[in-house]
Amino acid sequence: MKIAIISINAYSLNSAIKLATYLKNYNIDIYTSKKVPNIPKGILLFNKLDDILQHSWQKYDIIIFIMAIGAIIRKIAPLLQNKQTDPAIIAINLTLDKIVPLLGSHIAGANEFSQILQKILPNSISFIFNATDQTNTLSFDMVAKKNNWEIKNISKLANISNRLLNNLEVKVATYKNIFNSLDNKNFKLIDFNQIDANSVVISPIIHSSELLLR
Repeated sequence: MKIAIISINAYSLNSAIKLATYLKNYNIDIYTSKKVPNIPKGILLFNKLDDILQHSWQKYDIIIFIMAIGAIIRKIAPLLQNKQTDPAIIAINLTLDKIVPLLGSHIAGANEFSQILQKILPNSISFIFNATDQTNTLSFDMVAKKNNWEIKNISKLANISNRLLNNLEVKVATYKNIFNSLDNKNFKLIDFNQIDANSVVISPIIHSSELLLR
């Protein structure tokens, strides 16, 4: 796992260096502006933040920003592609006690890593905003991640998640042993010829235009 910590001034650089001491077991790069005085050796520098974002987007699994959330959103907006390829984006404050997973909460692992940070940073709290996480509702992107399955037609995920959050039935076209491993009272096992817009398909061979996990 490759992680970038991005700072923009002397205060945030000091916080980034401190944060890195808690993450010694990870592959960490720290970035800051060339305008910051007395920069220690080993810190990667940029003239403008935009100069490194495209490269960082491709290189790192997780990008941690120590800067204003509004500024982060404006900077990363042009880089957004889809939830299956975008990195995890996490914002953290200068005192390292407020952690916000902004992007890639499930597939990219922002929520999971934010909880890791909460455990290792003293007196910190992670703000998880996903409704499925807050309500302990099964999410099929996490099912896929846990089982190392590929997700097809991910645009269909929101409908399925919303049905579960609203306690509505979700049809699952799969095999009995897989169905029995899914724990939700609103699931209904169906045959592959009964698939509709409110269905999830779990199969290595069946093709479908609905949410499909392979």
